[in-house]
Amino acid sequence: MHLSDIIEYRNFFTDTDHLSINRAISKRPWYWGHSSKGKSKSGGVPPFWQMPLDDDAFFTKYLLNRIEENTSTEYDLERVYANGQTYGMRGSIHQDGFDESCRTLLYYPLEVWNPEWNGKTAFKLGNEYRYITPEPNKAIIFPGAIPHWAEETSRTFASLRITIAWKLFIKVK
Repeated sequence: MHLSDIIEYRNFFTDTDHLSINRAISKRPWYWGHSSKGKSKSGGVPPFWQMPLDDDAFFTKYLLNRIEENTSTEYDLERVYANGQTYGMRGSIHQDGFDESCRTLLYYPLEVWNPEWNGKTAFKLGNEYRYITPEPNKAIIFPGAIPHWAEETSRTFASLRITIAWKLFIKVK
């Protein structure tokens, strides 16, 4: 496994799908208290906002089909949800899975993004790091075993840094 296994896609979905994704998540409630690692005894695991999307066929079927088309790979979906972070919320370093076929597709449904707002997705493998800057309609797909986290946004960012995560397993043929 290498940091080069992280694949970036700009303009991942069509403009129509990108707009539909934003409309869909604007109509659903957010829940406070999700954590990448679960609760810690010391209480040191920072919580953030989450929106479950497993009950929405637009995300679990329609967009999953678009993901399969865009990546030329068939997947089994474990779950899909949106994460939200505001200023000062840094994610905890974590891994999404250890199975060889485990993949995470992380999508930025942002309408606009200024790199000065920070909020990168960071990856660490051994002593190497890779940072992905959020961009509207960008997706990244990576092996779930690569440790990663969301960096906090700057004070000048006055909104919610949103990502949508599809937890996937490559289908065995």
